[in-house]
Amino acid sequence: MKQIKVNMNKYLSMAALALALLAAGCSKNVAPDGEEAVVCFTLETPQIGTKSVADGQSVNNVRCIAYRNGRLIEHSDVTKTVPMSGGKATYETRLIIGQTYKLVFWAEVKGNAHYSFDYQDAELTVSYAGAGNDESRDAFYKVVEVTVADNQAPQTVTLKRPFAQLNYGLSAADKALADAVSPIVKASVKLDDAAYTKMNLLSGEMSGAGSVAFPAAPVLEEPLMVQAAGASAPTAYTYLAMNYILVDREVSPNTTLTLYDASDAVVATVPVSLVPLQRNYRTNVVGNLISAPAALNIVVEPSFENDKNVVK
Repeated sequence: MKQIKVNMNKYLSMAALALALLAAGCSKNVAPDGEEAVVCFTLETPQIGTKSVADGQSVNNVRCIAYRNGRLIEHSDVTKTVPMSGGKATYETRLIIGQTYKLVFWAEVKGNAHYSFDYQDAELTVSYAGAGNDESRDAFYKVVEVTVADNQAPQTVTLKRPFAQLNYGLSAADKALADAVSPIVKASVKLDDAAYTKMNLLSGEMSGAGSVAFPAAPVLEEPLMVQAAGASAPTAYTYLAMNYILVDREVSPNTTLTLYDASDAVVATVPVSLVPLQRNYRTNVVGNLISAPAALNIVVEPSFENDKNVVK
Protein backbone atom coordinates (compact mmCIF):
# COMPACT_ATOMS: atom_id res chain seq x y z
CA MET A 1 0.00 0.00 0.00
CA LYS A 2 1.34 3.38 -0.98
CA GLN A 3 2.33 5.55 1.95
CA ILE A 4 1.62 9.28 1.94
CA LYS A 5 3.93 11.49 3.93
CA VAL A 6 2.31 14.46 5.61
CA ASN A 7 4.32 17.52 6.56
CA MET A 8 2.71 18.33 9.91
CA ASN A 9 4.87 21.42 10.38
CA LYS A 10 3.37 22.86 7.19
CA TYR A 11 -0.20 22.28 8.39
CA LEU A 12 0.54 23.60 11.87
CA SER A 13 2.01 26.75 10.32
CA MET A 14 -1.10 27.23 8.16
CA ALA A 15 -3.36 26.78 11.19
CA ALA A 16 -1.34 29.29 13.17
CA LEU A 17 -1.61 31.77 10.31
CA ALA A 18 -5.38 31.31 10.13
CA LEU A 19 -5.71 31.88 13.88
CA ALA A 20 -3.57 34.99 13.65
CA LEU A 21 -5.73 36.39 10.85
CA LEU A 22 -8.90 35.75 12.86
CA ALA A 23 -7.41 37.36 15.96
CA ALA A 24 -6.61 40.46 13.94
CA GLY A 25 -10.24 40.88 12.91
CA CYS A 26 -11.46 40.13 9.38
CA SER A 27 -9.64 37.12 7.97
CA LYS A 28 -8.18 37.34 4.49
CA ASN A 29 -10.59 36.34 1.74
CA VAL A 30 -8.62 33.75 -0.24
CA ALA A 31 -10.11 31.58 -3.01
CA PRO A 32 -13.81 31.50 -2.20
CA ASP A 33 -15.36 28.04 -2.44
CA GLY A 34 -17.80 27.70 -5.33
CA GLU A 35 -20.14 30.66 -5.50
CA GLU A 36 -19.57 31.95 -1.99
CA ALA A 37 -17.35 34.73 -0.69
CA VAL A 38 -16.27 35.76 2.77
CA VAL A 39 -18.12 38.87 3.96
CA CYS A 40 -16.56 40.67 6.88
CA PHE A 41 -17.55 43.81 8.76
CA THR A 42 -15.75 45.61 11.54
CA LEU A 43 -18.50 47.09 13.70
CA GLU A 44 -17.88 50.23 15.72
CA THR A 45 -19.86 52.28 18.22
CA PRO A 46 -18.87 55.80 19.28
CA GLN A 47 -16.83 55.83 22.49
CA ILE A 48 -16.35 58.88 24.71
CA GLY A 49 -13.09 57.55 26.15
CA THR A 50 -13.62 58.28 29.83
CA LYS A 51 -16.13 56.38 31.90
CA SER A 52 -19.34 58.39 32.11
CA VAL A 53 -23.08 58.17 31.53
CA ALA A 54 -23.89 57.21 27.91
CA ASP A 55 -20.26 56.45 27.08
CA GLY A 56 -21.28 53.32 25.18
CA GLN A 57 -18.84 51.15 27.11
CA SER A 58 -21.54 48.96 28.66
CA VAL A 59 -22.59 47.60 25.24
CA ASN A 60 -21.01 44.16 24.79
CA ASN A 61 -23.09 42.11 22.35
CA VAL A 62 -24.07 42.55 18.68
CA ARG A 63 -27.03 40.85 17.01
CA CYS A 64 -26.16 40.29 13.34
CA ILE A 65 -29.33 39.47 11.38
CA ALA A 66 -29.26 38.76 7.64
CA TYR A 67 -32.13 39.07 5.15
CA ARG A 68 -32.47 38.46 1.41
CA ASN A 69 -35.54 39.79 -0.40
CA GLY A 70 -37.06 40.49 3.00
CA ARG A 71 -36.68 36.91 4.20
CA LEU A 72 -34.58 35.93 7.19
CA ILE A 73 -31.43 33.88 6.54
CA GLU A 74 -31.70 31.35 9.34
CA HIS A 75 -28.29 29.72 8.97
CA SER A 76 -26.54 29.91 12.34
CA ASP A 77 -23.26 31.07 10.79
CA VAL A 78 -25.02 33.97 9.04
CA THR A 79 -27.60 35.23 11.53
CA LYS A 80 -25.80 35.15 14.86
CA THR A 81 -24.50 37.22 17.77
CA VAL A 82 -20.90 38.32 18.22
CA PRO A 83 -19.16 39.84 21.25
CA MET A 84 -18.26 43.52 21.41
CA SER A 85 -15.47 45.02 23.50
CA GLY A 86 -14.25 48.59 23.64
CA GLY A 87 -16.80 49.62 21.04
CA LYS A 88 -15.55 47.16 18.40
CA ALA A 89 -16.76 43.80 17.06
CA THR A 90 -16.16 41.63 14.00
CA TYR A 91 -18.90 39.95 11.97
CA GLU A 92 -17.72 37.42 9.40
CA THR A 93 -19.70 34.94 7.33
CA ARG A 94 -19.96 33.46 3.83
CA LEU A 95 -22.65 34.66 1.42
CA ILE A 96 -23.46 33.82 -2.20
CA ILE A 97 -21.68 35.90 -4.82
CA GLY A 98 -23.97 38.17 -6.85
CA GLN A 99 -26.82 38.17 -4.34
CA THR A 100 -27.91 41.25 -2.41
CA TYR A 101 -28.49 41.08 1.33
CA LYS A 102 -29.60 43.45 4.05
CA LEU A 103 -27.62 43.03 7.24
CA VAL A 104 -29.07 44.39 10.48
CA PHE A 105 -26.64 45.13 13.30
CA TRP A 106 -27.99 45.79 16.80
CA ALA A 107 -25.44 46.29 19.62
CA GLU A 108 -26.74 46.08 23.18
CA VAL A 109 -25.96 45.14 26.76
CA LYS A 110 -26.14 41.36 26.74
CA GLY A 111 -29.01 39.96 28.78
CA ASN A 112 -30.92 43.23 29.14
CA ALA A 113 -34.69 42.90 29.50
CA HIS A 114 -35.67 46.03 27.58
CA TYR A 115 -35.59 44.76 23.99
CA SER A 116 -37.12 41.71 22.34
CA PHE A 117 -36.88 40.65 18.71
CA ASP A 118 -38.97 38.88 16.12
CA TYR A 119 -36.35 38.04 13.51
CA GLN A 120 -38.87 36.59 11.06
CA ASP A 121 -40.89 39.82 10.93
CA ALA A 122 -37.79 41.99 11.40
CA GLU A 123 -39.39 43.70 14.39
CA LEU A 124 -37.96 45.15 17.58
CA THR A 125 -40.16 45.65 20.64
CA VAL A 126 -39.15 48.06 23.40
CA SER A 127 -40.24 47.69 27.02
CA TYR A 128 -40.15 50.83 29.15
CA ALA A 129 -40.82 48.87 32.34
CA GLY A 130 -38.44 49.48 35.21
CA ALA A 131 -36.90 52.56 36.76
CA GLY A 132 -35.19 55.34 34.86
CA ASN A 133 -31.50 56.25 34.80
CA ASP A 134 -30.76 52.77 33.46
CA GLU A 135 -27.60 52.54 31.38
CA SER A 136 -28.46 48.99 30.29
CA ARG A 137 -31.00 50.56 27.89
CA ASP A 138 -28.18 51.87 25.72
CA ALA A 139 -28.01 50.31 22.24
CA PHE A 140 -26.75 51.00 18.70
CA TYR A 141 -28.18 50.11 15.29
CA LYS A 142 -27.43 50.11 11.57
CA VAL A 143 -28.74 48.46 8.40
CA VAL A 144 -26.26 47.72 5.60
CA GLU A 145 -27.15 46.56 2.11
CA VAL A 146 -24.44 44.57 0.38
CA THR A 147 -24.21 42.88 -3.02
CA VAL A 148 -21.62 40.15 -2.57
CA ALA A 149 -18.64 40.14 -4.93
CA ASP A 150 -15.74 37.78 -5.46
CA ASN A 151 -12.90 38.74 -3.10
CA GLN A 152 -15.33 40.90 -1.10
CA ALA A 153 -13.41 43.68 0.62
CA PRO A 154 -13.83 44.05 4.41
CA GLN A 155 -15.92 47.04 5.50
CA THR A 156 -16.17 49.17 8.62
CA VAL A 157 -19.64 50.13 9.84
CA THR A 158 -20.35 52.73 12.52
CA LEU A 159 -23.53 52.02 14.46
CA LYS A 160 -25.69 54.83 15.84
CA ARG A 161 -28.22 55.02 18.63
CA PRO A 162 -31.84 54.77 17.42
CA PHE A 163 -32.94 56.67 20.52
CA ALA A 164 -33.21 60.20 21.74
CA GLN A 165 -31.65 60.76 25.13
CA LEU A 166 -33.50 63.10 27.51
CA ASN A 167 -31.54 64.55 30.43
CA TYR A 168 -32.48 66.87 33.29
CA GLY A 169 -29.96 68.90 35.25
CA LEU A 170 -30.42 71.12 38.32
CA SER A 171 -28.46 74.35 38.76
CA ALA A 172 -26.07 74.80 41.68
CA ALA A 173 -28.33 77.52 43.13
CA ASP A 174 -31.41 75.29 43.09
CA LYS A 175 -29.40 72.35 44.43
CA ALA A 176 -28.37 74.49 47.43
CA LEU A 177 -31.99 75.58 47.92
CA ALA A 178 -33.23 71.99 47.91
CA ASP A 179 -30.45 70.80 50.22
CA ALA A 180 -31.43 73.44 52.77
CA VAL A 181 -35.10 72.43 52.79
CA SER A 182 -35.58 68.91 51.42
CA PRO A 183 -32.66 67.25 49.60
CA ILE A 184 -33.53 65.61 46.27
CA VAL A 185 -32.56 61.94 46.05
CA LYS A 186 -34.81 60.54 43.29
CA ALA A 187 -36.43 61.64 40.04
CA SER A 188 -39.10 60.26 37.70
CA VAL A 189 -39.95 61.35 34.14
CA LYS A 190 -43.14 61.18 32.09
CA LEU A 191 -43.52 61.87 28.35
CA ASP A 192 -46.82 62.30 26.52
CA ASP A 193 -47.49 60.46 23.24
CA ALA A 194 -43.94 60.36 21.89
CA ALA A 195 -42.38 57.06 22.93
CA TYR A 196 -42.59 54.28 20.35
CA THR A 197 -42.59 50.61 21.30
CA LYS A 198 -41.91 48.93 17.95
CA MET A 199 -39.45 49.42 15.10
CA ASN A 200 -39.08 47.60 11.79
CA LEU A 201 -35.42 46.60 11.72
CA LEU A 202 -35.16 46.77 7.92
CA SER A 203 -36.93 50.09 7.27
CA GLY A 204 -36.51 51.85 10.60
CA GLU A 205 -40.22 52.68 10.63
CA MET A 206 -41.90 53.07 14.04
CA SER A 207 -45.24 52.04 15.47
CA GLY A 208 -46.99 51.82 18.82
CA ALA A 209 -46.59 55.44 19.94
CA GLY A 210 -47.83 56.38 23.38
CA SER A 211 -47.07 57.98 26.69
CA VAL A 212 -44.39 56.52 28.94
CA ALA A 213 -43.50 57.05 32.58
CA PHE A 214 -40.08 56.11 33.92
CA PRO A 215 -40.49 55.35 37.66
CA ALA A 216 -38.37 57.16 40.22
CA ALA A 217 -34.68 56.31 40.28
CA PRO A 218 -31.78 57.70 42.34
CA VAL A 219 -30.18 60.81 40.87
CA LEU A 220 -26.89 60.14 39.12
CA GLU A 221 -23.62 60.65 40.93
CA GLU A 222 -21.70 62.40 38.19
CA PRO A 223 -22.54 65.94 37.03
CA LEU A 224 -24.36 66.69 33.79
CA MET A 225 -21.99 68.88 31.77
CA VAL A 226 -23.76 71.14 29.27
CA GLN A 227 -22.27 73.88 27.12
CA ALA A 228 -24.84 76.40 25.92
CA ALA A 229 -24.46 78.19 22.62
CA GLY A 230 -21.96 81.03 22.93
CA ALA A 231 -20.58 79.80 26.27
CA SER A 232 -16.82 79.47 26.59
CA ALA A 233 -17.02 76.38 28.82
CA PRO A 234 -19.59 73.80 29.93
CA THR A 235 -21.60 74.24 33.12
CA ALA A 236 -21.97 71.45 35.68
CA TYR A 237 -25.51 70.55 36.80
CA THR A 238 -26.78 67.95 39.23
CA TYR A 239 -27.71 65.02 37.00
CA LEU A 240 -31.33 64.31 37.93
CA ALA A 241 -32.55 62.03 35.16
CA MET A 242 -31.34 60.27 32.02
CA ASN A 243 -33.58 58.17 29.77
CA TYR A 244 -33.49 56.64 26.29
CA ILE A 245 -36.65 57.02 24.18
CA LEU A 246 -37.38 55.40 20.82
CA VAL A 247 -38.68 58.28 18.69
CA ASP A 248 -39.84 58.77 15.12
CA ARG A 249 -37.31 61.21 13.62
CA GLU A 250 -38.16 64.49 15.41
CA VAL A 251 -40.88 64.94 18.04
CA SER A 252 -41.71 67.57 20.68
CA PRO A 253 -43.64 65.96 23.54
CA ASN A 254 -44.82 67.53 26.77
CA THR A 255 -42.86 66.15 29.71
CA THR A 256 -43.08 66.10 33.48
CA LEU A 257 -40.15 65.74 35.87
CA THR A 258 -41.01 64.82 39.46
CA LEU A 259 -38.42 65.12 42.24
CA TYR A 260 -38.51 63.24 45.55
CA ASP A 261 -36.77 63.36 48.93
CA ALA A 262 -35.45 60.43 50.97
CA SER A 263 -38.94 59.61 52.29
CA ASP A 264 -40.36 59.55 48.72
CA ALA A 265 -42.28 62.77 49.35
CA VAL A 266 -42.56 65.02 46.29
CA VAL A 267 -40.19 67.97 46.47
CA ALA A 268 -41.21 69.52 43.14
CA THR A 269 -43.06 68.79 39.92
CA VAL A 270 -41.56 70.38 36.80
CA PRO A 271 -43.73 70.36 33.64
CA VAL A 272 -41.85 71.24 30.44
CA SER A 273 -43.80 71.62 27.20
CA LEU A 274 -42.69 70.80 23.65
CA VAL A 275 -39.31 69.31 24.44
CA PRO A 276 -37.48 68.62 21.14
CA LEU A 277 -36.29 65.02 20.77
CA GLN A 278 -34.46 63.43 17.86
CA ARG A 279 -32.80 60.10 17.16
CA ASN A 280 -29.15 59.94 18.21
CA TYR A 281 -29.38 63.41 19.78
CA ARG A 282 -29.19 64.42 23.43
CA THR A 283 -31.70 66.93 24.78
CA ASN A 284 -30.64 68.57 28.05
CA VAL A 285 -33.22 70.41 30.15
CA VAL A 286 -31.18 72.34 32.71
CA GLY A 287 -31.29 75.35 35.00
CA ASN A 288 -33.30 76.66 37.95
CA LEU A 289 -36.00 74.02 37.71
CA ILE A 290 -37.54 74.31 41.19
CA SER A 291 -37.16 77.93 42.27
CA ALA A 292 -39.69 80.63 41.45
CA PRO A 293 -39.70 81.98 38.86
CA ALA A 294 -38.26 78.90 37.19
CA ALA A 295 -35.59 79.51 34.56
CA LEU A 296 -34.59 76.63 32.36
CA ASN A 297 -32.62 76.10 29.19
CA ILE A 298 -33.13 73.39 26.59
CA VAL A 299 -29.87 72.49 24.87
CA VAL A 300 -29.93 69.96 22.02
CA GLU A 301 -26.59 68.35 21.27
CA PRO A 302 -26.26 66.98 17.71
CA SER A 303 -25.70 63.27 18.28
CA PHE A 304 -24.06 61.64 21.24
CA GLU A 305 -20.50 61.98 19.96
CA ASN A 306 -20.95 65.56 18.71
CA ASP A 307 -21.05 65.08 14.98
CA LYS A 308 -23.84 65.51 12.46
CA ASN A 309 -24.75 61.87 11.93
CA VAL A 310 -28.32 60.84 12.65
CA VAL A 311 -29.77 57.38 12.15
CA LYS A 312 -31.82 57.47 8.96
